[in-house]
Amino acid sequence: MSIPWLLRIVSGKQKGPAAALVRVGLWSLTPIYRFAVWFRNRQFDTGSRDITSVDAKVISIGNLTTGGTGKTPMVVWVSQLLQRNNLSVGIVSRGYGSRDDQTPNDEALELLSRLPAVPHVQNPDRVAAARSCIEKHSVDAIVLDDGFQHRRIGRDLDIVLIDASNPFGFGNVLPRGLLREPISSLKRADIVVVTRCDRVEADMVLATRRRIAAETSAPIVLARTTANSLFQHKNSEATTTDEPTEIPIAKAHSGRWFAFSAIGNPESFEASLAELQLDVLGSIRFRDHHHFDDGDLRKIVVAAKQAGADRLVCTHKDLVKISRESIGDRPVFALKIDFEIFEGQEEIEQAILDLFATLKALE
Repeated sequence: MSIPWLLRIVSGKQKGPAAALVRVGLWSLTPIYRFAVWFRNRQFDTGSRDITSVDAKVISIGNLTTGGTGKTPMVVWVSQLLQRNNLSVGIVSRGYGSRDDQTPNDEALELLSRLPAVPHVQNPDRVAAARSCIEKHSVDAIVLDDGFQHRRIGRDLDIVLIDASNPFGFGNVLPRGLLREPISSLKRADIVVVTRCDRVEADMVLATRRRIAAETSAPIVLARTTANSLFQHKNSEATTTDEPTEIPIAKAHSGRWFAFSAIGNPESFEASLAELQLDVLGSIRFRDHHHFDDGDLRKIVVAAKQAGADRLVCTHKDLVKISRESIGDRPVFALKIDFEIFEGQEEIEQAILDLFATLKALE
């Protein structure tokens, strides 16, 4: 069962008796999942499961749904805010999709390229990871990537991201929908950030805000993504292509592009390319966190040639895994995405920096 097909099932786009039968099956499993989530949260709420504090401020960035909601750009944004205010920061994440315990996953590689001075510790045991980061790097703050459901580690601020283009996972928890836990869990959030507001009409953003406000009194912040250029991986050795390292979108319109991705929300990436009016002649999607092998790269090049494309475009997360400036004779670029908070920025900045008021007073 492929992921795209399953998404068509849960969204209701896939029609026919077989699709209806699968939806019934998923419905039958949903109460089991919902009970398991309720029981686990109840244990933490009542104190029957311990919440462990660490010797640094912990800022959790998470979401309610599976798939991409913009957590990595938010991690970058928070980390850079802390750096600008002379606070040392480390990142902790599970490391989902890594080849082994010693190899960073694609998200860690992307964060390394964007935040080279920020230590990043990956470990399924987030408490152990945070303690290791604090001990080795003496950080003031831990940014906990994808931490909303990982309740064993205490946090000082819970930031929850909601994707405006599919805010509530088709209205159902897993496996019938994409919600990792019910919408009512937003009551645990300290701040809710609605991402990708540029992907939908203003009335849909307003409806999402109202739905969130019905569950929590937490501040609601609005964010969007912008793309102004494409960039290329460069080896330390002499480059093998005449293409520049970075090209503005305006100059990219002359190319014939073929897109590929292995991310949680490929629709958003492809929508960005369409909005930028790039001449994209075809695309291939791989499973989130997929590790590209030589066979995959050959498949991409063959498909690009068949489509008549002379350039390849992917996401930053994909490019750091490939670590090359071309695949075959096709140069490969990544779309440079910038994250912008356009409503509520002052409020979220203040909430974050207030955590360190005592520390600043002692300096």
